[in-house]
Amino acid sequence: SIQFPATLRTIGTGAFMECRKLTSVEIPGTVTSIHSMAFYNCFSLTSVTLGDGITTVGGGAFQCTGLTSVVIPGSVTGIGYGAFWDCSLTEVVFENSEGWWYSSDPKATSGTDISATDLADPAKAAEYLMSTYLEYYWKSCVHEYNVTVTVTPTCGKAGSGVYTCTECGYSYTGAIAATGEHKYRAVVKEIK
Repeated sequence: SIQFPATLRTIGTGAFMECRKLTSVEIPGTVTSIHSMAFYNCFSLTSVTLGDGITTVGGGAFQCTGLTSVVIPGSVTGIGYGAFWDCSLTEVVFENSEGWWYSSDPKATSGTDISATDLADPAKAAEYLMSTYLEYYWKSCVHEYNVTVTVTPTCGKAGSGVYTCTECGYSYTGAIAATGEHKYRAVVKEIK
């Protein structure tokens, strides 16, 4: 397994290509992009945890690995051509199954919709990534959120809220940062 530093933002093209003894990877939430072929031909790789900060998984990123299941975080908005090609996926869980579409053009801004109901089914989602839509680029809504505050933040304590995408309806509960601002109220006392 590999320990990634908390400062890591990107896993580069072919970074771990053919690391044949690599069995598990936990990618931290600080990583936003996994480039093409990053874990290509790591055939012993059977466990991958993708952090909540990842937005893109490049083409062939996990091609020819031993993965049988994977969770695609709600933060992911793009999956490259053949990202999970020649794996043994039987279960894929999309934390956000709403708003996905595919296209043969990597620069497309729209394409053919993928049923959210189908993507909510882990076996069907695996089938789609492994064969049905294997040779396409997958994209999702680039989320624009409205926040409903459930716990109001204070100057020194974070709050929480429900974040709901205005485009596709995906929602999650998350933290709202402490304001860091103190609000003072002037009190005037007469001294006798």
